[in-house]
Amino acid sequence: MHAQDILDAEQRLLQSAAPLHGAAGDVVLGAPESVCAYRLPGFIASVRKTSPEINVHLVPPGTDETFRGLLNRRLDIGLILDDRKPLANLTARRIGSERIDLVAARGHPAASRRVDWRGLVEFHR
Repeated sequence: MHAQDILDAEQRLLQSAAPLHGAAGDVVLGAPESVCAYRLPGFIASVRKTSPEINVHLVPPGTDETFRGLLNRRLDIGLILDDRKPLANLTARRIGSERIDLVAARGHPAASRRVDWRGLVEFHR
C-alpha cells in the first residue's frame, strides 16, 4: 500500500465516523492486530480531537470472531481484511484495500516469477 492509499483509506474511515460528531460514549472496534497497530492510531487521534467524548477501544479478533462479536454486540464496528462476505444480518462496505507483497531471498523459486495466492502452496516446506 502506498502512502497516499493509506491517507485515502484513513480519510474514508474518518468520513464514515462523521455522523458521530456530538456523540459520546464508548465504541468497541474490532480489527486485525496489524490494523490496530499501524492503521488505526491516526484515526483514533482524529476522533479524540474532533469528538473527545468518544472513547474508542480496540479489540484484535479474527474475521469469524469479528462477525460473532458484531452479532452479539460485543463489538460496535468491525474491520476485516479478507474478502469473505459477512453473515446475512450484517452489512459491509469497502473503505480501502491492503497491498501485500511477497518477499523472498534471491535464488528462491518465488523470487523469479509472479505468484498468486494459490501459487503460494507450492512453496511449503
